[in-house]
Parts: sequence; structure tokens; C-alpha cells
Amino acid sequence: AAIICGSGVIVVHLYKLRKCNQLVKEKNKKEKLFIKQMLMELEGIKDENEREKILSMTAQELINAAKKGEIDPVTIIQSYIYKACCDTQTFNSVSGVIRDAQELAKKLTVLQDSDSSSMKLFGLPVSLKECIGVKGMDSTIGYSSLINKPALEDSVIVKVLKSCGAVPFVKTNLVQGMLNFESSNPIFGKTGNPKNVNYTPGGSSSGAGSLVGSGGSVLGFGTDIAGSIRNPAHLCGVCGLKPTMQRLSKIGLQGSLPGQSCLSSCVGPLAQDVDTLVLAMQALSCPLMSQLDKNIPPLPFNDELFQSKLKLRIGYYTNDGYAEPVPAVQRAVLMTKEILEKAGHTLVPFKVPRIEDAMRILSSALFADGGKTCMENLKNDLVDPVNRYLYWRLSCPAFLRPIVNLQWKARSPRIAKDLMVYDCGKFRLKEIWDLVSATAIKYPH
Repeated sequence: AAIICGSGVIVVHLYKLRKCNQLVKEKNKKEKLFIKQMLMELEGIKDENEREKILSMTAQELINAAKKGEIDPVTIIQSYIYKACCDTQTFNSVSGVIRDAQELAKKLTVLQDSDSSSMKLFGLPVSLKECIGVKGMDSTIGYSSLINKPALEDSVIVKVLKSCGAVPFVKTNLVQGMLNFESSNPIFGKTGNPKNVNYTPGGSSSGAGSLVGSGGSVLGFGTDIAGSIRNPAHLCGVCGLKPTMQRLSKIGLQGSLPGQSCLSSCVGPLAQDVDTLVLAMQALSCPLMSQLDKNIPPLPFNDELFQSKLKLRIGYYTNDGYAEPVPAVQRAVLMTKEILEKAGHTLVPFKVPRIEDAMRILSSALFADGGKTCMENLKNDLVDPVNRYLYWRLSCPAFLRPIVNLQWKARSPRIAKDLMVYDCGKFRLKEIWDLVSATAIKYPH
């Protein structure tokens, strides 16, 4: 009886995996086919020199040219769709082309002479991380269970971008589940670094960093909870910003751990230069953002503070005491320190306090359910190789953890401690509240 029951479970599991594999292949084929179609349609539409001129312009130059009528928004978006589709052939940075991008650009053409002045991102092509909701498109985050479940409406961030005159044109690839600094998932495959395709672009906003780094997007948006914008920005040689919490809306985004609120992710921009990041935040810090999402404080961008010449006191460190950076990263921090000091700022060595406690709280908060949510997403799906270690950590039985922990202590004390932290599936409500309290800023009464 046990053998029959066990065989039945295996057969059902294999059937589910086969179905997942079929869905994944169909989805991948559909998006790749549309990308090739776009390349064929746009190949001879514009002169190559004109296209290169557009691609070499900064975000502000593109906006100014579009507003003045010097360049048609349709021409701009076609140039960037073509470039993104070309680049993804090499780097696999694009998960899908947004179908109505050219139609939206055509509507902006009508507004060029009249209503464009108030639109701070008029005609600017914008790429979006795959998890950001766009009406009519899936946000799978690498899970086959979310294929063919398109968003019924645009996310708030997309609505505000469109109101500012921006044109979302592609969705960019990410790591499965968005809980990893790698760059692949079973649906869309692995993204390569724009400097060298054989290296990783980082994650989880891997496609965003790669596409901006290759010049296929002038402004991209990703999400970040523990480095998912900053990591690919660093590895791809571009600029990225994780804004303050509740600065940009997350309504309409597909999360990896729905209901987890101890540690909140943030939507943020990536670009080739800091000026474009500033431009994006100036445009998006608008009344409409807080009108559509009541969680967002109605605070405009503080230009006076941004333009201030006040000298700052800045803390820095080259090692947080938990995971020592490679020499190149430490050198970059010291080079930045020197530049800031030459600009007149005061740099102070800073030691990160209670780093091990912070990491314990981080892992415990993310997996306060014992990893049940994550495991449910993965157990009947295709598991990307980069997530196999995470899957193993979460599925490792409690009685085995101390034994494995002893084996790891000699090789990596940090990983050994991390493994024990993941054994947190029996948290009671009081313990979860304690975690939330531990992550909160303590204000005096």
C-alpha cells in the first residue's frame, strides 16, 4: 500500500512538472516570437544614423527634443524598442515587449504643441521589472503558476509614469522569486552582464541593470528589499536608487512573499547617470502618486534641499563585519570617500552595530512562516538552479539542521548560523510582533 501511494504521489508530481514545463515553453516562445517580430518590423523604418543619435541622447535631451517637436515620440520609442530587442538577443535582458507602447507614443504626438509642458517625462522610454503590473501582461516572477494571469489594470507606478508622459516599452528579466542576487528563472532563462555576457548582472532586478547598462533603456525601474536594485546597478556599471520606504507606490506589483510586512521592498529607478535618477524622482513625487495610493505621503521633491551646498557629515565602512567585500568593492568605497572629502564633506569611519542580530532579524522576518510560502511556490513548479540552495535550506528537517550546522561551522560559520535562522517555522504571533518591533525605528515618547 505504501509503495502504491508513494508511486501515485510521484506520478502526480511528474504530471504537474510536465504541465509546468509546457506552460513555460509556450510562454517563452510567445515572447521571443514577438521580440523577433518587432525587430523585423523596425529594421528598416528609421535611418541608422538617426537611431544612433536618439540612443546617444540623455533623458533630459530626449524630453526637450520631444516637447519642442524636434523628434517624434514614436521615433524615440521605436528606436528604443529596436535597441532593446537587439540587446536581448545577446544578454537576454527583456522578458517581453509592452504591446501598446507605440500606440501610447502616438497619443503623445498629438500633445506635443499643447499639453506637453507639464509632463516632466514627456516621450521618455521606460523599462519595467517583470514584477511591475502592466495591463494585459503577466507578472510571473519566474513561476509557471502565474503564467496566463495578466494584470487587469496598470500598477500605480505605471499610471503615474504615463501621466508624466513616459512610455513603458519593455518588461525586464529577474531571478525566480526575487530572493536571490542571481539572474535566472525557468521561464525566461538567464540574463548576462552587459560588459561580459558570461558574468552575472546581479539581481534580483537583473534585466533592468543589464538593459540600462547596454544602452537599451534610458530609464528602468526595479524593486529592492536588500540590494535588488543596488546590486545589479553596481555590477552593470550604472546608477541605481532605493528610495525611502513609501516614496513610490507598490500597488499592482507581484510580490514574492505576499503578506510579509516586517521588511518592505521599494520601487526605484536605474539609469546611466545620477541626473536621470533625480529627474525620475522629481517627476514621480507628485500629487497623483499619493492620490492613487493613500499609503504614500503627499511630499513633493525638495529641490531646495537637493540644491543645497551644505557640507555633510557622512559615515562610511569597507567591511560590515558579516560578509567581507572583495578588494575592488572596498577600493571603490575609498575612492568615493576621497572624492567626497575633496568636495568639502566630512567622512567618518562607521562600524555597523549588531550586524549578526540584524541578519538574524532579516532572515527570520522574511521566513517567519518557516519558508512555507516560498516552498508552496516552488514545490509544484520548476525550480531554477540558483534557487536550489534556498529550497534545500527551507526544506531541511529540523532534526538535521544541528548536524549540518556542525559540518558547515568549519567551512563557513556565517552560512552555519544562517541555516539555523531558517528553522523558524513555528513562530507564534507574539514572536512575529517582536520581529516587527525589532525592525522598527525607536522613537522616544
